[in-house]
Amino acid sequence: MWDKNHFTVRNQKLVLNLCLLVIGVMVLMMVLFTIFTEPPHFLMYIVISLFFILPASVAAMWSGLYKVTVDGSSITVRRAMGFQYNLDVSEIKRVNWRKNMVRKSAWEGPSGEPQVGLEVIRIYTSSGKRFSAETLMYGFEEMSQYILENVDSSKIHYI
Repeated sequence: MWDKNHFTVRNQKLVLNLCLLVIGVMVLMMVLFTIFTEPPHFLMYIVISLFFILPASVAAMWSGLYKVTVDGSSITVRRAMGFQYNLDVSEIKRVNWRKNMVRKSAWEGPSGEPQVGLEVIRIYTSSGKRFSAETLMYGFEEMSQYILENVDSSKIHYI
């Protein structure tokens, strides 16, 4: 059962799907150029691989594999390439909570109080590791509530 002390924070699948779409289109383009144009194709293979397929593959692995799982006081962080480490909530040394304030634009009517745009919570541990959660991630609301309830308020720095 998932509740306020048992949840997962992960990136949205849209980023992973877009990266995989870029890879698919580039591979399809390379296959079509190989079939319908005259050789040599080596330069095209190198350029497309270096500037499109390789960066999209790295972004897809980072996006698809990054996950923070909270189970009571235990936090498990899985980073890109599948590297994983565990920590206890008591190991959190500092939390930088950044809120980007956004004002309404002039054509939306009178600008009033600033509104919160993107929030980023960056968590530093006593062992020197760090991880973060952003507004755009699934489970961000649960993570922000968990940090407020389980981390000493003197360790939370609002930026």
